[in-house]
Parts: sequence; C-alpha cells; structure tokens
Amino acid sequence: MSGLRSDGSRTALIVASLLAALAATAVLAWQAQRAVSYHRRAAANVLRDYASLAADEFIRQSTSKLGYEAYYPLATALSQAIESETSLEQTVETLRSSSDEKLEAARSLPDAFFYLHGSTLELVLSRAEPPSTKWMSAVLSSLTPERPFTVVHTLDRGNPRTLVAMPHPRGDGVVGFTVNLETLGMFLAPVMESSLLPDSLGQGGVTNKPLFVRVIDHGDVERFRSEGQPHYELNVSRAFGDRYQGVLDGFHVELSIDPVAASDLVIGGLPPSRLPLLAGLFVLTGGLLAVAILQLRKERRLQNLRTEFVSSVSHELRTPLAQIRMYADTLLLGRVRSSVERKRSLEIVAREATRLSHMVDNLLEFSRADSGKREVSTGSIALATIATEVVERFTPLMREHNGRVITQLSPDVRASI
Repeated sequence: MSGLRSDGSRTALIVASLLAALAATAVLAWQAQRAVSYHRRAAANVLRDYASLAADEFIRQSTSKLGYEAYYPLATALSQAIESETSLEQTVETLRSSSDEKLEAARSLPDAFFYLHGSTLELVLSRAEPPSTKWMSAVLSSLTPERPFTVVHTLDRGNPRTLVAMPHPRGDGVVGFTVNLETLGMFLAPVMESSLLPDSLGQGGVTNKPLFVRVIDHGDVERFRSEGQPHYELNVSRAFGDRYQGVLDGFHVELSIDPVAASDLVIGGLPPSRLPLLAGLFVLTGGLLAVAILQLRKERRLQNLRTEFVSSVSHELRTPLAQIRMYADTLLLGRVRSSVERKRSLEIVAREATRLSHMVDNLLEFSRADSGKREVSTGSIALATIATEVVERFTPLMREHNGRVITQLSPDVRASI
C-alpha cells in the first residue's frame, strides 16, 4: 500500500509540474504579447507624430499657396480694377480679360463678385447657383474688412460659403467675391507634389506616396482627397485655424500614414501581432500536457494491472508449491501405505514441479513479449484435459475435507489462448 501511495504522490507531483509548466508558458506568452503590443503602440505613436508633422506642413503649404497665389492676387486686382471702373460689371470684365499670369489660376475661384455700398448690394454671378442676397447683405453689413482682404466662412441656408471681402478703394462700402469651394482641390492638389515629411527621414527616400490626405470644410463637406486609402488606426486630424489670414479657417485636414512605410520611418518598423502564434503555441502546450496526463493515467492503470498480475501469479505459484510440500512431507514422514501410493506421490511431486517450471517459463516468455523481444503466438487447447488435471491435483486436499468434484465436459470444447 505504501508503494501505491508513493506512485500516486509521484503522479500528482508530475501533473503539478506539468501544470506549472503550462502556467509558465502562459505567463511567458502574455509577456511576449505585451512586449509586442507595447512596441506596436510605441511605433504607432511615432507614426502618428509623423502624420501630425505632415498635416501641419500640408496646412502651411496649402494656406500659403491659396492665400498668396489665389486670394491675394485676385483681391489686389479687384481693388485696382474697381477703383478705375464705373460699375462692378465693368470691373469683372476687366479682371476676366486681364493678361496677368498671376490671375490665370485665380480666375476660376470666384462664384460671384459683390459690391455693397450703403444698403445696396450689386452682384455679378460667375456660377449658375447664386448665393442668397439677403444672407450676403446681412454678413457684409456687419463686417469691417481689413486690407489686403478678410475671409469669412459661414453657412447660407445650410450650405457652406466663403467670402473674401476688402474695403472699397474710395472708402465707399465693401467689395469682394464669394469662393467656389469645389475648385479648392486644384489649389490643394499641387501641395501633394512637394514633400510633407522631413528629407532626413528614411535617408531622403520617403515620399508622399504612403500619405492619405482629405480636407473637410466648415460645413463638413469633403473638398479634397488624395490618392490611396485611409488608414484610420494611424489617422490624425488638424484644424487649419487662422493661418494666412484665415483663408481656410474652420476647415480641417485628416492625414494618415500607410503602415507599410513604418519600416522606413520607425526603427524596427510596425511589428505584426504575435497573438495568433502565441495562442497556437499555448494550445499546443495544452495539448501536450493533456497527452502527458493521459499517458500518466495509462501508465497508472498498467501499474495496477502489473500489481494484480503479480498477485495472481503468486496465488498460482502457491498451489503447486503446496502440493509439492504436502506430498514431500507425506513421503518424509512415511505416511504412504504402499509402494503404489509412494510412486503416485512421487509422480505428483514431479508433475507439480514440472508445472511450476512451466509457469516460470511462461512468466519469462511474457516478460520478453512485453518488452518486444518475443512474439506470442495464439492457439487453442482442450478444456476437458485441463479440467481433469486440475481436479486430479486437488483431489487429496478435497479428501481431507470430505469433498468431491464431478466433471462433465465434452472433449470437443476448446479455448483460445
């Protein structure tokens, strides 16, 4: 029993060790995933910082380009033309027919030209859809524009509108134009042709190709979208603010970086998630643990079978030994009554000794077969012969206890062995 308790304790210890190994594997996998996640978050934060840097550079270049190459030359030309012309229509015609190269791109920008003097609003349309004159009068009457121009971003019947206004050169009212916001893209697109990231990044090999940019106006309408697809996990949003006299005040830019560019921008790049691999390893470790426990249970059952086998064999060995001892004592004490009984007793001793020898040989054969050194062949044997021999062996013992066994077996009955 102490041996069984010892085996059980060892099995429990082995199972506990395997479970501890599984727990250690889980902790290591969690720590590895945590390290990868931390590295990934750090790399993503760096990429967002670069995206913010690129967004600020986009705002700087686009406001400068729009203000300097569009609003300023157009406002200056309008101010000069209206000072020499007698009406707003003549002023607009003068602007349209001007050969000034600076006005080439800017001429497509206005929706309409206006001149407010007193309570009178003159309007010359450049597009089919006119702005609301009531709305425009209300906005301009409360406006005190400054030179060279003042930009107003507001809503007209829910539609986003942008006004560029300046004081009349003769000090009589307000002149300016409304902006066709759909044409802003032609002024913003060239910004993508110049680098938005420092040349020092990636040894000067980083371009704007991994950048995705979209510009949203003050009415939440998209006015510009670059090529490619957004990457929302690395997206930043920046307001244009009052840069360059607020030419895009109320607008904001959304910029994201393609994670593919991480290898050029961040040391080590953006590491992929190791969670599937770690989860697979953890499942594999759990499976190996389950197999080990099953093998331990199988080994425990086999040990129990060996114990039962030893007990059965010991019992089987006692029978021929008891027979040999009994008949040997009978012969030694001279209890035989005739030479026939003496011969019979010697035959039984010899037979039981032979039987005992066969049992030992069978045990050796079984041991060799269990270790894989020998193959055990199967066959059949007649049960009547075996039963007769067994009854005959135990007949002396049964006589002492006044017992008797009657056998009725057919000689054709056989058993597989």
